[in-house]
Amino acid sequence: MSDIDDLLDDRMTGSGSGDYPPWFNEDETEQGEPPITDGEGTLQGRVTHIRDDPWYDPSEESEPKPILHVREEGGNEWSTRTHSVLVDLIRDLDPEVGDYVRIQADGAFKTDNGQMANDYQMGVVRAEELEDLDQADNDASATADGGTATQSSSDTSTEEPETTEEPETTEDSSEESEDDGFDFEPDAFTVSDIQGLVSTSDDVDKLEAMMEAEIAGPDRKTAKAAIEERLDELQGDDSEGSDETDDSGSDEELPGDLVEFVSSLLSFHGELDLSELDEYINETRDFDMDPEFVAENMPESEFDGETLSSA
Repeated sequence: MSDIDDLLDDRMTGSGSGDYPPWFNEDETEQGEPPITDGEGTLQGRVTHIRDDPWYDPSEESEPKPILHVREEGGNEWSTRTHSVLVDLIRDLDPEVGDYVRIQADGAFKTDNGQMANDYQMGVVRAEELEDLDQADNDASATADGGTATQSSSDTSTEEPETTEEPETTEDSSEESEDDGFDFEPDAFTVSDIQGLVSTSDDVDKLEAMMEAEIAGPDRKTAKAAIEERLDELQGDDSEGSDETDDSGSDEELPGDLVEFVSSLLSFHGELDLSELDEYINETRDFDMDPEFVAENMPESEFDGETLSSA
């Protein structure tokens, strides 16, 4: 079976014509510049999130412009800008979270008003096809290994029925596994996901294991604070672990780019509740900040404990 690159090569879809706004520009939106800039480069990897352009104005356009968050093989995650040609490709090919995509510069074209604009191609490999590829690779590997192993497999064949019962661990193993089966990978969870997991967990050992994995991995202050808070509730010790929660205390100043980003959101939306603010600053932008702390310390704004609004 073809590998991912072969499939994408077969599926690269050319674009058409349209207006030309640029990709996200770091100086203007603090989104960071994706690998494709000035008509050059390629963005390739897994789709991790799909959202509407936060600056979308329904009074000007009937349909929100889709933005893909794509994580490259090296771990970097980028948000695409809403170039109209790319928007058309995203809508036509309809990628979903988990799909593997390649977005590639494809020269330039002249718009109706005579300006030159970047052109793009896009290829999509569906998530289920990736599973088929992995299964085919595993089958091929097992067949190759079995060719030499079957000669001495008469004694081991009795052990095979036991292996078929082992894969009963579910995707929720972070909550329901025994001592030897708990394997928490924090990179697979957003801060909001972790807050939801720890709020219902009563297992101190697993919470401590989650804390160790978080510190060794992404080391996000808000995630660590949520775990530590739950541990304090279960252990009845409010003093231990204060080093983690104090990181987001009142002596910390908000970064300037975060203040500018939230100000731009308020100027467009007028107000944001804490869940919306958390999604924008921690999932969309990964500032890793407590949304309540951000709301309480935003200049030229008002916070009533639930909603942040422009002053």
